Amino acid sequence: MELNARKQDQKENRVLLLAPQPFYQERGTPMNVRLMCTILGKAGYKVDLLVFPTGSSLEIPGVRIFRVPNVFRLKRIAIGFSMIKLMMDAVLIPYAVFLCLRNRYHVVHGIEEGGVVAVALGKLFACKSVYDMDSVISAQFSTHGLAGVFQRFISLVEKLAIRKASLVLTVCESLSVHAGNLQPGGQIVQIEDIPLDFAFPLSEEKKMASMQTVTTYLKDRQLLDKQLFVYTGNLESYQGIDLMLEAWQQACLKSENMSDARLVIVGGAEGAVDAYRRKIKEQQGLEGVLFVGQRPAEEMGAWMQHAYCLLSPRAEGENTPLKIYSYMSSGKPVIATNIVSHTQVLSDATAVMVAPEADVMGKAFIQVVQNADDMAAKGMAARQDVASRFGYEVFSAKLLAAYAELVKKRSDRNILG
Repeated sequence: MELNARKQDQKENRVLLLAPQPFYQERGTPMNVRLMCTILGKAGYKVDLLVFPTGSSLEIPGVRIFRVPNVFRLKRIAIGFSMIKLMMDAVLIPYAVFLCLRNRYHVVHGIEEGGVVAVALGKLFACKSVYDMDSVISAQFSTHGLAGVFQRFISLVEKLAIRKASLVLTVCESLSVHAGNLQPGGQIVQIEDIPLDFAFPLSEEKKMASMQTVTTYLKDRQLLDKQLFVYTGNLESYQGIDLMLEAWQQACLKSENMSDARLVIVGGAEGAVDAYRRKIKEQQGLEGVLFVGQRPAEEMGAWMQHAYCLLSPRAEGENTPLKIYSYMSSGKPVIATNIVSHTQVLSDATAVMVAPEADVMGKAFIQVVQNADDMAAKGMAARQDVASRFGYEVFSAKLLAAYAELVKKRSDRNILG
């Protein structure tokens, strides 16, 4: 009997985590996956992580990493939906089935579209399923023409998976409301992201090295004595880069106070960066803009510390960007659009909230320069807020409590059955 109990305990600790993403890469979802795996591994769960074939190697105690075969010989998988990603999803599904046949998992946990697969596997293999919801997938597709047919199919599958999941994890309030409407009374747990320096703090040596690298970069371009308005992130259309550039142009043309200000954009794929650099050269009046390109995640803290103000001009979306938490942790003033993606975390007390309109954002740029003391107060308020509400301990406690509830329900069912 004791042997059977030990076997049951081992089974209840086994987790298959499906992350249809390159791993490891220093971008939002892979970073979040790494954090969850680290916490579950430390807590004694035996995690099998199934990911796409691209990405750098990484060791996480208590975690075995499986990569689906690189049948298409890919070197890179871009952010967001693509046919390549869809084809890789098709390869991931049978591999996940194979792992479920080979191992007896208590929980199958899927990120984004992996959540749909996790719920299906949960039903097929009589185990608990976790739908990890970072966004509403169907909202990313057009609703017109043939694309609209595909969108309606994806929406139907997505809603069914959310209704049938044993547990739905969300990253923000709007997604929690969406999931709650689909599964009233279900187990829905909201676990917000946390700043990178809370999740994976750098050693003092690496911090100093990163700061020196960024300082040298700025010094070589004679920018150390300038007021740097810094954006970090990719250059996808939803990020509002064009809006930000137009606002910057208007602010610089309207106010002499912007003469010492510079716009620094850190991140973006090489092709997108080149396209924006050409655009700046061709557009009159768009000056004082520097596209840095992609930089290591370990440098982000140094870029933020050099900033006079941090920017998040996102024009659409509901999920809160991971960088917002790091922005808040930096203690620097933040300008962000007043869409739900930001207002779930930021407020007028912790940031300069503006409508996603060029003239309004342009006035905010000028306001930040003219009201340094007020802006500094907002930055410190944001820092205190993120430390109290979005720390490592809070994230870990929520995740482990949600998992403990899943194990408890399974154990109760076994006793009753």
